[in-house]
Amino acid sequence: MYAVLRRAFIDLSWRNYSDGICTACLVPEDVLTREGAEYLLAIASDGVREQIWLDRILKANWAAMGEPLDGVASDI
Repeated sequence: MYAVLRRAFIDLSWRNYSDGICTACLVPEDVLTREGAEYLLAIASDGVREQIWLDRILKANWAAMGEPLDGVASDI
C-alpha cells in the first residue's frame, strides 16, 4: 500500500467488528497478513494504534488533499 510508504496522514472510514462505522485520521505503518486476512496497522492522530482489516475499509483519502488514495474506492 502506497500510503504505508509515504507515512502521510490519511482520513479513513471502516466497519469495525460490531459492524459500526469508524472514522479517523491515521498514519499507516504497515500491512500484515494473519490467518489468511490482511490488516492495516496505523496510528491515529490521538496516538491510538489501530489494526484494521483491509476488507472492511469503506473510504480512504489523503488527509491534506482530500483526494482518494490510488487503488482504493473513495466511497463504497
